[in-house]
Amino acid sequence: MRRDTLFGELWQSARRVAFAILGGVIRRYTPEEIEERVSRRPGYEQAIIVVAVLAALLFGSLLFANAGVIGLLVFFLIVIILVK
Repeated sequence: MRRDTLFGELWQSARRVAFAILGGVIRRYTPEEIEERVSRRPGYEQAIIVVAVLAALLFGSLLFANAGVIGLLVFFLIVIILVK
């Protein structure tokens, strides 16, 4: 697999996850509407939004991991509720 194809697919997956999380946080808009709104922005702003959401997921998981297995289970439950 070529490098640009791999990075392109990783980027699309990261965008999909970020928009699903944002759709759970901002209940007023569906993930598709959020994707449409973000897609109208310049490329660097799109990257900042996606990276910020994924970084928030990472730091949230680290914060909940301090509480052990129960904390991670609570984190997973929160993520499932947000995505659903």
